[in-house]
Amino acid sequence: MTKRILLVGGAGYIGSHVALAIKEAGWQPVIMDDFSTSDRLASTQEDEFIEGSFLDLALLQSTLKKDISAVIHLADLKSVPRSMSYPQEYAQANICGTIQLLNQILAHNIKYFIFSSSATVYGNPQYLPLDEQHPTEPINFYGFSKLKIEELLGWYSELNKIKYTSLRYFNVVGYDKAMRCLGVEKNSSNIFPLLMETIFNIRHKFLVYGDNYNTKDGSCLRDYIHVSDIANAHVLALSHLMKPASQSFICNLGSGYSISVFEILAELKKIAKTNFKVEIVKARMGDPAHLCASYQKANNLFGWKPKNSDLPNIIRTSLNVYQKYYQSK
Repeated sequence: MTKRILLVGGAGYIGSHVALAIKEAGWQPVIMDDFSTSDRLASTQEDEFIEGSFLDLALLQSTLKKDISAVIHLADLKSVPRSMSYPQEYAQANICGTIQLLNQILAHNIKYFIFSSSATVYGNPQYLPLDEQHPTEPINFYGFSKLKIEELLGWYSELNKIKYTSLRYFNVVGYDKAMRCLGVEKNSSNIFPLLMETIFNIRHKFLVYGDNYNTKDGSCLRDYIHVSDIANAHVLALSHLMKPASQSFICNLGSGYSISVFEILAELKKIAKTNFKVEIVKARMGDPAHLCASYQKANNLFGWKPKNSDLPNIIRTSLNVYQKYYQSK
């Protein structure tokens, strides 16, 4: 029988790509989303779709009764700046909401859970590249909310025999090369959506948050990982988790190298053959100067490595989807 995988937040930017990878693996995605931060273009007619929030207990309970083999949780709030201004929102959705989800997974005897975590759990790096042994000392409330759920998962796994994977994403970017996922992010604070909105004249300028970091050009250095590589990691991680002898695990998902904001701007202007207004503003609270991942654990455990995460491919796939998106409006 085909495995049915519930994707909570499955119509979002990352979720829609994970749903595509789940289908390509021969499994059936069951998508739950309330479209609060996602786009209806992300969902397709052939997908089994449940419109609503995982915070709706009755809806969640009825969904989990539908012969679900595993749950992939991608529905948390994720803006670092907003988490610092409105921590109560992030406590309610990311912590309380995920606890409710986990309790219902246990109540419905579902044994496998994948959690979309974040590199923000590490805080300011003590060494680079960051591996899973690095101390976890988040410097923003978003990262704190992710770490609290990871700690809870350890106890749930030990006491309730649930098997889980926590995937610590670095900066997820790009789009499916074949443009099968056309939904764009709403109200995003991430660099590539903001750049695309600037290129396509939704914003009149792009803001660079700080140019005096202790980096090679003064701008932040980040590890950017293509969303198709992220999606593939979910399939490989879940396949590994479902093996009888496997145990719960946490691992990083990143490209293994870092790129500065100014390097992205230069490459984007070259590939897009355009210019746009850039303004340097004050650095944001909670932004470390440099992040870079080690993905060796994911490679060792389930054979994953990034294949799509070079900067030109990230830029071209983003430009193609945003151009098609705005042409359809």
